Amino acid sequence: MTRRFFQGVSLSCLVEEHRASHEVKEWFHSNGLAVNILKSRNLFLSARDVSSVASEDLATAKFLGVTLDHKLDWTNHCGALSKRCSSLVFLLRMLRDKLSRDSQLRVYYAYFQSVMAYGILCWGHSAGAGVVQHRAIRVIADLGFRDDCWKEFVRLHVLTLPSLFILESACYAHQHLERYEIMVEVHEHDPRHADAITIVRKMMTRCRGFDYWGVKFLNCLPAKCRDKRSSLFRARLKNLLVNKAFYSEEEFLMKQWNI
Repeated sequence: MTRRFFQGVSLSCLVEEHRASHEVKEWFHSNGLAVNILKSRNLFLSARDVSSVASEDLATAKFLGVTLDHKLDWTNHCGALSKRCSSLVFLLRMLRDKLSRDSQLRVYYAYFQSVMAYGILCWGHSAGAGVVQHRAIRVIADLGFRDDCWKEFVRLHVLTLPSLFILESACYAHQHLERYEIMVEVHEHDPRHADAITIVRKMMTRCRGFDYWGVKFLNCLPAKCRDKRSSLFRARLKNLLVNKAFYSEEEFLMKQWNI
């Protein structure tokens, strides 16, 4: 897979760079290679509105099953994911009267959650397919359209979408602890939260990826948890998330948890 990145101080500079992309084709041709136009995509990444200089084709692109948009706010990906998961809810509804509860859960994990959780480290902090997930749980639990399904998440031991993101982000941070610094190592004085991991502050919310959120989630757990093996840490944290069934990341960040 070949990628070429253009960088400019303004949108007009990026447009000029994009127009010069024919040089890439010439380089491939001179080296006995060919560019597959049907599988080639161009994408502008900017915090500004690019509609004036880029068509819709240049504002979105699908990469390894994840839809990227020019602002990286994951709106397009979450929209496409919701549509796909909605069709899977229909599948669950058709199977409800034909399969046992355990078999329905196997179908849910195999078809629904595997699709919903794909690439969640990238887009999990944005508004995703949580509403569609609630519909799937209501189908499995045989609830009404507007019935509360929080207790069913706990009873069925199914992780909510925010809980899945918390689990994957915290486990990623736990597996890469050597990349981070502890508060007491950074400050000369004794800070209030000496054992907390330092967080790289991001001015823009969309720039706060799983590296940022993973550390925030990890700081909500006792420092002694970092010494646990990765498998044990994941199992303990998953047990907490299953029993609490968080509907948002903010619920988890409100207090300190013990696992």
